[in-house]
Amino acid sequence: MFLQSYVGPVCTFIINQNSEAEIQRLFGTAFFINSKGAFMTAAHVLRQAIQQAEEGGLTVGIIAKGEGGKSPKSVFAAVSAYSYAPKPHDVAIGQSAYSGERYFVCEDIRGVTAPWLDVYTFGYPLDAANGKLYNLRCHKGYIQRLTRPGDVLGDHPDGFELSFAPSRGLSGAPLVVEYHGKQAVIGVCVSSIASETVDYSDLYINDDGKEYRELAKRVTEYGFAHAILPLLDWKPASFSGLTVNEIFTN
Repeated sequence: MFLQSYVGPVCTFIINQNSEAEIQRLFGTAFFINSKGAFMTAAHVLRQAIQQAEEGGLTVGIIAKGEGGKSPKSVFAAVSAYSYAPKPHDVAIGQSAYSGERYFVCEDIRGVTAPWLDVYTFGYPLDAANGKLYNLRCHKGYIQRLTRPGDVLGDHPDGFELSFAPSRGLSGAPLVVEYHGKQAVIGVCVSSIASETVDYSDLYINDDGKEYRELAKRVTEYGFAHAILPLLDWKPASFSGLTVNEIFTN
């Protein structure tokens, strides 16, 4: 199986005269959470894709690998239904026309999620694109900080500050930890944050009145993911009363 069988770029596309799908734009990354085409992504990724699709008469879909992930040929799985998680979660769940093996699990492992825990993600950054060919990129690091509402600027739920900064296009990618031999999803990557602090600043004025300034700045970049474990009991309207936990195992 290809990694692209489990994680795919969220794109808008049209069907040309040869019945082939033509990609129009990449919006982010989605990941499949069961064998029947259910997926998760960042809510802002899906909203932007749907808005452009409605304005331009396009279709929103996820690019994956054919034959249930066994073929290197890419296929387009159209999004047929979706729901947005309760605010302030930047998380969406949807249904697509795709089927393949289940790779990710979702287990309540809040008791072991802590700083220094090794995590990874993979998705489709814009700066790795080659024309309309979107290349997969992987990141591996650790949780720097567990965040709670109010710890981060803006309106956020529980989340994770990461030691790596996912670039544009990786919004919606899964945050994964290996747990008892399983690939357990604990969050959805939603943003990268950069902070700048002044380490040293000094001003010199010489005898003829000219000013010379010394300035040293520190730029820190890190990633941010929203936790999905608090959403395990959420019942998305587009899934007929199933909880998120049940969708993962459906």
